[in-house]
Amino acid sequence: MSDTKYFSKGKVQELREELAAADKRDSKHTKKRVVLKKIVANMTMGNDMSPLFADVVAVMQAPMLEVKKMAYLYIVTYARVKPDLAKLTIAAFERDLVDINPMIRALALRTMGYMQVDRLIEALSTALAKALSDKDAYVAKTAAIAVVKLYTYDRKLVERLGLIDKLRSLLSSDNSMVVANAIGALTEIAEKTPDFDMQMDFALTSKLLTAINECSEWGQVYILESLLYFVPQDHSDAEVVAERVMPRLQHANSAVVLSAVRVVLYMTNYILKDETYNLFFKRIASPLVTLLHNGQEVQFVALRNIQLILQRKPDFLKNEIKVFFCKYNDPIYVKIAKLEIIFRLVTEENIDQVLPELTEYATEIDVDFVRKSIRAIGKCAIKIESSADRCVRALVDLIKTKVNYVVQESIVVIKDIFRRYPNRYEGVITTLCENLDSLDESEAKASMIWIIGHYADRIENADELLEHFLDPFKDETPNVQLALLTAIVKLFIKRPTKGQELLPKVLKWSTEDVDNPDLRDRGFIYWRLLSTDPVAAKIIVFGDTTPITAEIENLPTQTLEELFLHISTLASIYHKVPATFIGGLRQKKVEPSAAFVYRDFSTFGRQLDGDVLVGSARPTVDNSDGFFGDEPKVNPYAIEMMNSGDNEEAEEEVAVSPTPIPESLGPNQLDMFLNNLNINQTQPVNTGFAEMPSLPIFGRGSTGQNVADVSGGIVELDPFGPSRQTVVQPVVTPQYGMNSYPANLLGIGGSGGGILPTPTSSVNPMAPTSTPMGIPGGLPGPIPGSLSGASAFATNSLVNLPVTLSFVPPAAVLLDAQSGKGLEISGNFSRRSGKIYLEMSLSNIASGVALGDFAILFNRNTFGLSPAEPLSVPTLLPGQAGQKAALSLKVDFAAGQPSNPVNNIQIALKCNALGILYFQTLLPLHVLFVENSSIDPNAWLQAWTSELPPSTESVTSFPVSGGRFGTVDDVKTRFFVNNVFTIAQRTLDVNHAFFVIVKLANGATIFAEVKFDLQFAFCQVSSKSLGPQFIPAFEVAMNGILNY
Repeated sequence: MSDTKYFSKGKVQELREELAAADKRDSKHTKKRVVLKKIVANMTMGNDMSPLFADVVAVMQAPMLEVKKMAYLYIVTYARVKPDLAKLTIAAFERDLVDINPMIRALALRTMGYMQVDRLIEALSTALAKALSDKDAYVAKTAAIAVVKLYTYDRKLVERLGLIDKLRSLLSSDNSMVVANAIGALTEIAEKTPDFDMQMDFALTSKLLTAINECSEWGQVYILESLLYFVPQDHSDAEVVAERVMPRLQHANSAVVLSAVRVVLYMTNYILKDETYNLFFKRIASPLVTLLHNGQEVQFVALRNIQLILQRKPDFLKNEIKVFFCKYNDPIYVKIAKLEIIFRLVTEENIDQVLPELTEYATEIDVDFVRKSIRAIGKCAIKIESSADRCVRALVDLIKTKVNYVVQESIVVIKDIFRRYPNRYEGVITTLCENLDSLDESEAKASMIWIIGHYADRIENADELLEHFLDPFKDETPNVQLALLTAIVKLFIKRPTKGQELLPKVLKWSTEDVDNPDLRDRGFIYWRLLSTDPVAAKIIVFGDTTPITAEIENLPTQTLEELFLHISTLASIYHKVPATFIGGLRQKKVEPSAAFVYRDFSTFGRQLDGDVLVGSARPTVDNSDGFFGDEPKVNPYAIEMMNSGDNEEAEEEVAVSPTPIPESLGPNQLDMFLNNLNINQTQPVNTGFAEMPSLPIFGRGSTGQNVADVSGGIVELDPFGPSRQTVVQPVVTPQYGMNSYPANLLGIGGSGGGILPTPTSSVNPMAPTSTPMGIPGGLPGPIPGSLSGASAFATNSLVNLPVTLSFVPPAAVLLDAQSGKGLEISGNFSRRSGKIYLEMSLSNIASGVALGDFAILFNRNTFGLSPAEPLSVPTLLPGQAGQKAALSLKVDFAAGQPSNPVNNIQIALKCNALGILYFQTLLPLHVLFVENSSIDPNAWLQAWTSELPPSTESVTSFPVSGGRFGTVDDVKTRFFVNNVFTIAQRTLDVNHAFFVIVKLANGATIFAEVKFDLQFAFCQVSSKSLGPQFIPAFEVAMNGILNY
């Protein structure tokens, strides 16, 4: 009989009367069961049945299991809402806990665990102590799960009652079901408690693997998950465990299969032999492929996990690429996951199978899938050079379909192919130009503009094509505007007569009529370059860039290692570690041991390549590329396409020359043109910048003597004897001459009213300025805390310290007046123009006598830091305060001796009246960061992933003071002026990542990954070095650099 009849709204009073009537002549409890079904049905429909609580509790005395289940369901539902009523159930539960029927005892335990009401916790804890020792396996396994629930509610109570130890004792049970639940409970407790000891030895692991054969599917998953806490101490132990898990790969349940895969992958970290390592990967391939024959959801989970495994072992499915070809009825999320795997597996051997498949996908009706398929064709061309011709043919055929979104995505892809293979496919431009009117997406427009500008010397009517895009310039998106600006500058440099009408318009609009600061700055820079040095402009605009690649972006090694321990979980689908979307969990990691084998899992990735084409992470526009040679090589395929009959009509509109159109840019011609620009040159343009005062920049002074024999003014046999050296005053050598000033890059704030003032003959416009690269606009005025004009820190008021933009820590008290016998010294360390200084302020507070004849000595330290010149301080009269002194320091690592901490500096100071005074301070590590320490991105990646052991990595985080940074360029500038060199930078959905390197004066190198949230309010620094002893001081230095 159907139970639908019970789902009708009933009145509480009527149900109460039916329950009371059911007690009479109802020995089989049939009436009670019917009434309870009505009550549960009303609960399901949302009707409030809580007034019947006492009546239902009375029904709990019925010995019928079905009645008890419905009564327990009712109580669990309302006990949390009305905990005061829960006390009515205690007596009934206590009776059920001692019932002779084990099913009823277990049901009572399970229900009490669900309720978690204060009044029931004490009763539950008492019952668990007995239930864990129950002879019936069903009760014992239920009690194991109840311990976890009680632990979540009150951890200290569980520990006080010793329930954890009793739970561990269940692992020796002969019943596999009890063992599985016990290990599952311990595993869950360990995940919630970071300090919980969950170490497993080989004997326990063997017992669990023996019990797994008799367990249910859930039990097998529990046991397999717990094996991640076993740390092999011998390579053979890892091989044995992996081999015994292998039969689980044939299980019908996908959860068991993926859990087994996770254990096998974990054990490969401890397998020494490469052939055995490769064999295990080969053996997990077939079970993973088999999962693709299940339902769509299981397929997606399997595909996302396969994507993870391919990042560690890219070739383990190299013969299975056809399995990942998309079916017509696959949902879009499965198709896109398969598409990424196909690209990872494509090689020269199978490209003939893959390319027709991708071309077929590009004719589907799903727009997103079509775009990704076209993108995949382009990436195949970039990845496999031998297939480039075929891929370009396929893209041209797709463009001829005239489908709008197909054409636009193909143009974006072809632009990347042009960058990868310059001078090979110019003939395609004719076909592209046929579709200019159909471009309505900013990315496609920017790509087409880049192509026209870059090949302006090959396209006869390039000026007309660019003018077509220039008309709606003010309404375009920033990436299109930037592309147009650069393309027109390229056209003008290559063919001045063609570009002389467009250039004034775009420069005027970019610098006067547009609010975008990036566009305005670029306009001013181009303008200044063209007006000062056309040759330099050509070199910069057509400068070489990093060759584009098509490698799929791999996850960072540390993230990948953690995700391998979460195979088959939600983290493996998101490709994010659990801590990013759920809190309170223990971080899983591969524990080191004697059997651990370090392998490089990221050599196949190029995660630092800024030109990687990865979905939406592809650059929207790039406005620079390699410079054309005089004799370009033209692909025969491109010539054939140019001369094909299909393009006759297009050739009337745009003619592409196989060789550059000869037209040079002469200096006289350029000057004549710039002088005739029809732009207001009488009033300076308001750029939003304040007028920038020029600062004299001085170079490093020279003392004119060899200071190798000078020990900071402390000489002869007596280390603290009287100083009899003559102080040689250094000769000040200005970098630009005493009265000259660095050229203003944009011509703003300088003399002259023109927007592009003609540089004076005495200043070379291409000479290096005092402004570090990456600081637009030069110095924005005096730097707070820095020095301009006469130096505040001087020796006899004659030595000027160079101006610095780098971090100078606030002055701290180095020697207080009490320890210094009335002499107080405050100061700090700084790095200026490549030299290290100890900047001090001396005050004669309470000595009562004049102080003079100062000398200084550094104790041997880690870096061999010592004075490079004598310390010369004028006589300090009693009460005189604030006498400044700057001591130049030198580094001699050969004379170094380890100190603790590594940056601890012990100093002795001698003066005539006070004798020898001792003090110590910590050297800010950033003053040892040397200039010009940048390296190739591939070398950085190789060192980070292969040469630097993971054990050296340290991670720290700290807040960044508000408003310090607005853009990634602000951070790069801050890094640059502090000799922290940015090797690569990426902006992801949740953070900005900077990959940096610093080199210390003693030769030690520190690699770091610096991450900011999108608002630049919080920073995380991950550091590695072969000198890990320097990392703590490096982390402190980075905090200071980013917060000054």
